[in-house]
Amino acid sequence: GDVVTYHCDPGYEISGDEERTCQSDQTWSGTQPTCNRKACPVLSVPNNGSRTEGHLYGDKVTYSCNEGYELIGSENRTCQANQSWSGTQPNCSRTSCPPLPPVEHGSTSGGSYYGDVVTYHCDPGYEISGDEERTCQSDQTWSGTQPTCSRTACPVLPVPNNGSRTEGHLYGDKVTFSCDEGYELIGSENRTCQANQSWSGTQPNCSRKPCSPLLPVEHGSTSGGSYYGDVVTYHCDPGYEISGDEERTCQSDQTWSGTQPTCSRKACQELPIPNNGIRTEGHLYGDKVTFSCNEGYELIGSENRTCQANQSWSGMQPTC
Repeated sequence: GDVVTYHCDPGYEISGDEERTCQSDQTWSGTQPTCNRKACPVLSVPNNGSRTEGHLYGDKVTYSCNEGYELIGSENRTCQANQSWSGTQPNCSRTSCPPLPPVEHGSTSGGSYYGDVVTYHCDPGYEISGDEERTCQSDQTWSGTQPTCSRTACPVLPVPNNGSRTEGHLYGDKVTFSCDEGYELIGSENRTCQANQSWSGTQPNCSRKPCSPLLPVEHGSTSGGSYYGDVVTYHCDPGYEISGDEERTCQSDQTWSGTQPTCSRKACQELPIPNNGIRTEGHLYGDKVTFSCNEGYELIGSENRTCQANQSWSGMQPTC
């Protein structure tokens, strides 16, 4: 008539007859029960990770993360007697790489976690030299090496004829042009290499400096140019000869060498006075000499003679 009640240890639950009665035939009613481990809820697998199997009392579940991820939370959880799990549910978070050092004259974009790609950008006027992109790797290091931002280059500027320039052709460089003595700069004196790899301003050239126009010379003319180094030659009209500088040169200070010459009348030989006669004065180009005889005499020959351009006299020498 006695009743036996079965009790399972903590963490176990009865399976079968919980109570059995001693019968008159000295046998027990029912069958022998068993105590089985209780079950906890099946744990979820974290994203980008894995866990071991198990969900019965006493089972220990161990979590791990994929390469490049680190575990945040409980690495191990145990199914407890009250059918709850110890610890907290973990997750797998991407590992991070250390901050990259700044790049001079540039910047970066992108994240710093596993798998992130950082792109380097150079400031206007600079270009990348080295790895343009670097990836955060599973071992928390960055791929590649630190690049640099170098100044971009403009085309090398030509040196003007009869001039010179300073050196430089990288972004920000200023090139200054100058001309040789006697030449003046036409165009931009200074040109700067710009961010778009073009030069500011326009290409200059060195032009010969001009001298001021020379005054006209009476009874003459000039030939030649009026720029630095040019030589002007003076020419007198027929019957005139030069007095002073026949040639003058345009100098680097834009003045003329020498002084203004003049064209003077050429001279013929003075004519003799005929015996028993007289003549007027004159012996320069264009002068006309008139002869006359004393009373009782008559003129034989040219009454008038003119001094000609070739320094000879027209007509013939008269007599009285």
